[in-house]
Amino acid sequence: MALRRHGFPSQNALAQELGISRSITSKFFAGKPVDYSYFVEISDRLGLDWQAIAYIEEASAIKVEPAPPPEKPPEEKRENERLEIDWRQVCRDMLQSQNQRRLTTNPLTAGDGVAFELDEIYVPLGLVERKQRSRLMGDIYPEEGSKIYGLKAQDEIVKTFQHDEFFEGVLRQGRSQRIALIGEPGAGKTTLLQKIAAWVLDNTEDIPIWISLADLQGKSIERYLLSNWLKAATRKVRVTPTMQEALGELFNSKQVWLLLDGVDEMVMGTQNHTPLQWIANQFTGWVADARAVLTCRLNLWDIGKNALETFETYRHLDFSYGDTQTPDQVGQFIRRWFQGNPQLVERLRTELNQPGKERIKDTVKNPLRLALLCRSWALGQGRLPNTKAGLYQQFTEAIYEWKQDRFPTSSNQRQELNRALGELALRAISEEKTKFRLHHRLVCSVLGELDTNLFKLALQLGWLNQVGIAAEAENRGKNVYAFYHPTFQEYFAALAIDDWHYFFNHSRDNLAQGTYRIFESQWKEVILLWLGRGDVVKEQKESFLEALVEFEDECKDFYRYQAYFLAAVGISEFGDCDRASEIVEQIVKWSFGYFNVEKQEWRTFIEPIEEGARATLTEMQGHRTIAALIQLLSSIQDESIRSQVAFILGKINPGNQDAIRVLAQLISSTQDEFICSQAVFRLGKIGFGSSEAIAALMQVISSNQNEDICRMAFFSLGKIGKNNPEAIVPLVKLISSIEDEGVVCQAVDNLRRIDPENPEVILAPMQLIESTGDWFIRKRIIESLGKIDTSNLIAIVALVQLIKSTDNEYIHRKAVESLGKIGTGNPIAITTLVQLIKSTDNEYIRRKAVESLGKIGTGNPEAIAILVQLIKSIDNGSIRKEAVESLGKIGIGNPIAIATLVQLIESTEDGFIRKEAVESLGKIGTGNPKAIAKIVQLIKSTENEHTRLQGAAYNLKKILRDEQLAGVIADLKNYLSDEIYENDINRFEECYKLIWHCAQTMPYPSFYLAWQNEPTLL
Repeated sequence: MALRRHGFPSQNALAQELGISRSITSKFFAGKPVDYSYFVEISDRLGLDWQAIAYIEEASAIKVEPAPPPEKPPEEKRENERLEIDWRQVCRDMLQSQNQRRLTTNPLTAGDGVAFELDEIYVPLGLVERKQRSRLMGDIYPEEGSKIYGLKAQDEIVKTFQHDEFFEGVLRQGRSQRIALIGEPGAGKTTLLQKIAAWVLDNTEDIPIWISLADLQGKSIERYLLSNWLKAATRKVRVTPTMQEALGELFNSKQVWLLLDGVDEMVMGTQNHTPLQWIANQFTGWVADARAVLTCRLNLWDIGKNALETFETYRHLDFSYGDTQTPDQVGQFIRRWFQGNPQLVERLRTELNQPGKERIKDTVKNPLRLALLCRSWALGQGRLPNTKAGLYQQFTEAIYEWKQDRFPTSSNQRQELNRALGELALRAISEEKTKFRLHHRLVCSVLGELDTNLFKLALQLGWLNQVGIAAEAENRGKNVYAFYHPTFQEYFAALAIDDWHYFFNHSRDNLAQGTYRIFESQWKEVILLWLGRGDVVKEQKESFLEALVEFEDECKDFYRYQAYFLAAVGISEFGDCDRASEIVEQIVKWSFGYFNVEKQEWRTFIEPIEEGARATLTEMQGHRTIAALIQLLSSIQDESIRSQVAFILGKINPGNQDAIRVLAQLISSTQDEFICSQAVFRLGKIGFGSSEAIAALMQVISSNQNEDICRMAFFSLGKIGKNNPEAIVPLVKLISSIEDEGVVCQAVDNLRRIDPENPEVILAPMQLIESTGDWFIRKRIIESLGKIDTSNLIAIVALVQLIKSTDNEYIHRKAVESLGKIGTGNPIAITTLVQLIKSTDNEYIRRKAVESLGKIGTGNPEAIAILVQLIKSIDNGSIRKEAVESLGKIGIGNPIAIATLVQLIESTEDGFIRKEAVESLGKIGTGNPKAIAKIVQLIKSTENEHTRLQGAAYNLKKILRDEQLAGVIADLKNYLSDEIYENDINRFEECYKLIWHCAQTMPYPSFYLAWQNEPTLL
């Protein structure tokens, strides 16, 4: 009766839930002797009073071994007196035995000979306290895919904590007895829980008890503690009631931290509760006296009703790459992984900064994925797999293995799940408005309902994760899911494609029947992953690239170039392509030009083709591309082209000595100051850590007479000399020796960039403040100090002291500005500026007020009105120009502001004012027909080349909407004739740029139709 009443169809079902053998339950029900702890555990699970059934006369046949003799209480009392347990040492030993000082990825990497203690590799992450589930609208870019798990500050974040702030402000202060650490797989939840366990032991007198919830196997937390945990912790053969009482009293002392890892990994058995409800039910009796910190995946925490709503909820921030506000945590992790091998560290960090690596760079902001990348880098001895598909295949296999102990899968199960995920990924990318945020209905249509095997397995393994609930009207309140990262979605999509015609199937006679995914940006990465697959036959890939290279678009080659560029990037993933050398040669020719034998001169291609080819080159990192660029360097003498080629070579092959050497030689030998300046700038982009590059820049600083070039050299040195003594020491010396005020100030600024934490960086400028009488130098130093990290006490004290001591009003004001910046949008500030503009007779002050209004008055009607009034009425050219510029910052979408600028373009004869008006219109006139028509007219008819060449096409691109592109093509295509090219090259180029822009945006069939049918512009 007790079995059926508690939902157990058989004794075997009870044994499975309790995690004990079938023979023990059989003995219990047969009245045979069983271990004391098992007897109590079975009785509790069936709701029976174990003391009653053990000793009543009717059940005298049941024997419990060993049962404490009730007639000998003095003996039990003596046992109590003898029981002395050092709970802190017990828990310390228990954590050690549970490997809680070891990295969670060790089981995965141990076979590679790599294993870490936690403290060897731990990089602290910040946390955010979360209010509510994310409410999602719109989509994300896959290059920023980590944002899919991010929070919107205004809606979902209570507070952001840095690592130490969380430990001191949340844990030590005891502000909450119940804490949940939530996040996607591999976000660092378990690792943080490990650090909390160590922190409790090292910084408090409390006692941490760790429970991996998957180990409960159906037991209650209380029963698990009293039996399994207590036996393992005390290393006793048998747990006595006295020991159990001692554990309960320990909990009653409120010194216990219960650390519960992996709510999502619990096995619920036949119980009807959700895991969160089950956890909530555990905090009763003496267990409730413990502080609790648990970890849980978003999938479980955010699904349905949350029974743990009283828990304070925290989520990890991602690893950062380092900027003025954040440290380079990715770099820190990589350095710790490859301790003692700095070459591997720098090469991997440099690899992540390469063009075309944006997706992988974002992917590895997650700690687990970064660990997998380091593992792959180590296995390849400083090289990643030859293809992106190979890298993600390694990642995928590793994640399956990582979860194998908790959620075991067979080879057939993995293949079935991969196929289903591939279908889901393809449908989302091809059919959905939000391609990387997947609505519940779509997921169910492919994987089945939430309780079906495929859907459950995808969630358990982390391939899919719930990231919030939909905010759009048609799906409001429904769950929203995402792949582990959008790059995995693209990878699974690539696995699901059998034939290249899925991407491209040109139907010349009926374009509507064709397939032109090759021209849609969301498919580019999928195509590259498909080309890198090892299971796709070579003939398929060859046929695909052949079709791309030979494509004729019948639209002046606007789409032919796109197809060819895609083929060129594709050979980086398909290195065995028969036409690879030919493709590389063509891209290099489009990038840098060719020598025209007939004209005996170097010819280059029009700017969009040249820029598109060079952008393609930066994604072509194979040996053929590098060899072709080195060959070009050796065969041309033109200094400008050599500089350009060296720059591209350095970008695609970091540290390339040929590229650095060419730029260094150009700096020292050229007589052309423009080429020298370019070479200095480009060396700052590609010469990181190079002694030759640093020496070349130092030579420029010490010998070049051109102040602008010296400034550029300082800037470049600040880029490539970070933390490098070879750069720091000479700069410190220069500050005290050079008399040119501009050079000194540039040295100060770049010292800050190179090593902002170095005391020399602050002390040397401060000494100069005290010694120099030049107010300009003092002003620049103050501004530089104001950019140093806010936690730098030396800089703050220096600025405060300067504010107190200086008598110079201007220096005083600049010091105050550096010490603290104020907000924007303040109505009192705006009104004050408006009144000042109206009342002052000082033209300089009026212009500065107009400039400030353009920074703080966005959308403010009063601010817009005064600027419109100035544009219409004032004669002062500089103030009018400033008003036009400011209106372009604050008048977005305002019809009065747009009409004012259109009228100004029509009426003014001042070319500079017209240029400024066009630029401002390009900022605020998006989709406005009058604005678009006016700029198109300007391109077609104006004779003022300066205006046309300085941005009419550029600004028109910014305000065009998709539905207006066809009209622009119709209006401007006739300006791409040979006659216009020969007689009016500037107009030809502006029109070409605009139509090139349209081709990058429009589907090929739509562009073709617009090209043939000449629709009306507006």
